[in-house]
Amino acid sequence: KDVNEGNDQGKYPFFTCAKEHKYSDTYSFDREAILIAGNGTVGQTLFYKGKFEAYQRTYILSNFKKMNSELLFIILQNNLMKYLASKALGNTIPYIKKEMLENFQLTILEKDAQISVLHRIKTTLNYIDEMIKNYENEILEIKKFFNSYLIKSFTNIDKISDRKTLKEISDTFGRGKSKHRPR
Repeated sequence: KDVNEGNDQGKYPFFTCAKEHKYSDTYSFDREAILIAGNGTVGQTLFYKGKFEAYQRTYILSNFKKMNSELLFIILQNNLMKYLASKALGNTIPYIKKEMLENFQLTILEKDAQISVLHRIKTTLNYIDEMIKNYENEILEIKKFFNSYLIKSFTNIDKISDRKTLKEISDTFGRGKSKHRPR
């Protein structure tokens, strides 16, 4: 579909080459798929399962035969953009051709090994997500502590001389000036 067919009130996701998808009133696909941006941020990947619409420059991989779809997605997400960077065409808006994707090579493991690798990757990613969450919570606590410390520091000062305005305590107080003057 043409990108202009998307709208904000549609029922189905409409995947374009942009990071954020739009919506559509109709769908052309109802499947598990890996979507790949064919122009703009070429090689950007997204995994989706369900009913959706796709922009004419978005490539859709589906009906996976020899490869676990989730593992393939992780591999593409981490390698495809780098692979396509030197192959992309166009000056203003980079784009790729179908053959460029078809020629991307990867090692195929046996099904049992794919499941094992995927399990280890998911376990590691969950661990990393948990660590990030913990660090974000710690950072919030540190910020709260610092703000509390600042408030206590300024409220417990016994020797406050008087209050001043910024203009009174600064030698120069003004704003930036544009080098370009209107004609």
